[in-house]
Amino acid sequence: MFSNKSVYKLFIMIALLALLLALSSSAFAKAYKFTAGTIQLGKQGFFVVTPGNRAVNLEISKPKPPIPPSGVLLRAPMLKISFRDSRNREVPAEGLVFVFFNLGPRERALWDENGSKAVSIWVSDSSGAWKECPPMLIQAGENGRLACLVSKNGTYGLGQKGYDRESYTNP
Repeated sequence: MFSNKSVYKLFIMIALLALLLALSSSAFAKAYKFTAGTIQLGKQGFFVVTPGNRAVNLEISKPKPPIPPSGVLLRAPMLKISFRDSRNREVPAEGLVFVFFNLGPRERALWDENGSKAVSIWVSDSSGAWKECPPMLIQAGENGRLACLVSKNGTYGLGQKGYDRESYTNP
């Protein structure tokens, strides 16, 4: 029915598609020296006020979004941060580090209407549990940005609470 040559070609095509899918869904982490300053990654990033003592690098990636908390719509790409020591081992979060997300017009309107009751920053730890990271509005750029203190290694995201499918506009 099928020749060996056509089966072989089909196998190669499936293997290539699987490889492309794996590469597109995984996050490639990049290490940044843990010093004071801003690490901007698109419309979000980290602001290091004071580095810690044990961590020497911040490993940051934009992972595939995990399942958000119930009733929350993610409004921006997620950021995953891991504090690393000189031997590249993960250590607890330390220093004074903020994660931030620049707001678009819709997110700013949500913030102006109801503050953190409408839009907030969320963090997911290695167990997958979500917790709200208390945000603050910072005047920066056209619509401002929300920032919160990084308290642990994990995945951080900007989320809209009380998601209403009818009023949704793409971020």
